[in-house]
Amino acid sequence: MWEVPLLAVISELVHRYRSPENGVPEALAMLERKLTDFNQMTADIDMSAFKLMDFGTRRRFSRDVQEAIVSRLQQESWFTGTSNYDLARRLTLTPMGTQAHEWFQAHQQISPDLATSQRAALAAWLTEYPDQLGIALTDCITMDAFLRDFGPEFATRYQGLRHDSGDPFEWGEKAISHYQKLGIDPLTKVLVFSDNLDLAKAIELYRHFSSRVNLSFGIGTRLTCDIPQVKPLNIVIKLVECNGKPVLSCRQPWENHLPRQSVCPRVTKSVRSPADQKGQLIIKGSRQAPFFFIYLAKHPLPMRILLV
Repeated sequence: MWEVPLLAVISELVHRYRSPENGVPEALAMLERKLTDFNQMTADIDMSAFKLMDFGTRRRFSRDVQEAIVSRLQQESWFTGTSNYDLARRLTLTPMGTQAHEWFQAHQQISPDLATSQRAALAAWLTEYPDQLGIALTDCITMDAFLRDFGPEFATRYQGLRHDSGDPFEWGEKAISHYQKLGIDPLTKVLVFSDNLDLAKAIELYRHFSSRVNLSFGIGTRLTCDIPQVKPLNIVIKLVECNGKPVLSCRQPWENHLPRQSVCPRVTKSVRSPADQKGQLIIKGSRQAPFFFIYLAKHPLPMRILLV
């Protein structure tokens, strides 16, 4: 899949052009300051259940910066792994990750019925990975819609849930309540938080939830592209069509919906239409491949990309 390598390459090329004077020393210096603050903020907390993983490949400053950051974090007892398989291999770390939005989006078209597409996606995942990778992504068509499909069998077989948009505290309370309603002890499950996290926000969430459910935190850009005077790119690649037909991601906030309401009326007829999105660049694959786009939030970059 093109998403991860494309975003990583684009991000590194842009930062190489914009900030050639910055790199590993600056990134490590910032990380050390953050770790000092982290230790001060957690001095009075039992952090024995705190777990953090690197999710920073896609919007990293550079390959070298990510490797340096992850190598330093390996020294911390609460660091559990990285989503970068190459780094995991080279640094002897556990590769970690969860489902992606495109898994659920693709099933909107490849499953027999749109109304049951999330259940089809959840079931197909368990068929492929019956005893591992059991963290379910909840926000492709909102948390509430997800929980309606996440019945007793799925809730029992999946190890936990991942938050990637919307209010994390509200989401966490809904997840715990859902498990309790199904007669499942939340302390046997894991909630993974990964939406725009930094260490301070992770501590906040840990304080709030750690006595009621197991937790894990995935931090990306705030670790691998946190350098003074460097602005990380706000870029994303999402699936917009599968087999020539439109698919949708209804994440919160609503501005993250892809594509617009007019494109997917069957899915979004009851959902408020998002604001117009500017700065889009369509990247086309072969006739058989899905179509992707890069959304450059505010500042389109001086580059053109075409996959053929």
